[in-house]
Amino acid sequence: MVALHWGQFLALFGAGSEKARFDLSWKEQQLLVAYIAVVMIVIAPFELLPYAEEFFRGLRQLRPVVPAKARRHEPGDTAKR
Repeated sequence: MVALHWGQFLALFGAGSEKARFDLSWKEQQLLVAYIAVVMIVIAPFELLPYAEEFFRGLRQLRPVVPAKARRHEPGDTAKR
């Protein structure tokens, strides 16, 4: 942003020839819809994959973590050797 609007960057500190503007305005040249679509398609997997991975980790933890061999006996039973 600074490289694109160097005059405004300097104006924030009272330097340069421009007066600082704090108004919101539309871009003079709009981005292409295809460009926005490609960027969103590329970003979406990298944004959603960590959430999906964490979701499946959570589902896996809902299953009992005690091995089947240990679940054969009732609580309080001692293992026979």
